[in-house]
This record gives sequence, structure tokens and C-alpha cells, in this order.
Amino acid sequence: MRNPNVPESLEGWWILHRMFSFDRRGFATLSSKKSIRCSNEAVELLDSLKGEGGDVGLAQIVGHKADLMITHYARAFDGLAHAQSAFDRLEFTDYLVPRESFTSVLELGLYDATAKIHDEMRASDLKPFSAEWNAAFDQKL
Repeated sequence: MRNPNVPESLEGWWILHRMFSFDRRGFATLSSKKSIRCSNEAVELLDSLKGEGGDVGLAQIVGHKADLMITHYARAFDGLAHAQSAFDRLEFTDYLVPRESFTSVLELGLYDATAKIHDEMRASDLKPFSAEWNAAFDQKL
């Protein structure tokens, strides 16, 4: 943007928040062997989604709307789509009832940094907003 009145921001993580109710009774009817296999498959997938390009979070939800929230983190939107598709193929999801979902983007606001960069750029010999000025601004950012 390069407007001194508007702070720059860096796009961080795309986040998919999914809330589910857990069918405890249905899951309890599984044989011990099948429930362990089903659980291990889910753990393996969730572990595989963690790394440089993404991460996963699990949280218990207290209240009446859902039991579990899974959050998928990715550097790009297509990473969320991949995580969602892979998760939905798990046998474990046969015992989850979707309740809510939404997507968010975590951005880093560069309030102080933007002001400092503009102060530095004003002190330079470059013509404001020229190609050279913009390149120098981007380099500092």
C-alpha cells in the first residue's frame, strides 16, 4: 500500500476452524481393535499436517453447541482445502457431527514499522513513490 497513513501488514496464516459434536455412543459400540485403529489413523493424519506449511490444533469446547474444535493452519488457502479433504476421509469423522465452521486470516500489523520506514524514506534522496522508492520501501519492509 505504501500510504504513510495506513499501516502495512503481512499475511500470516489461513485458519480453518471446525466445530463438531462427538457421537460417543456410536463410537462406544466399536470393537476395541476398531476404535484404536480409527483413533490412530486420525492421530497419524493430524501429525502429518504439522510442519513448515501448516499446523493443527485441537480444543475441547465447553457448552452445548459442540464438543471439539479442530483448527487447520496453512500458509495458503489451498492448504486448508487439502487438510479439510484429508480429515473428512477419516473413518473417525463417521462419529463427528459438524456444528459450525469458519475461515480466518491471521495478519501481522506493522504499525510502528510502517511509520519508521516512511520516516527513513522521507530522509532518502529517492522521489516518493517512484519505482526505486517503492523497491527500497519493500526491501525495508
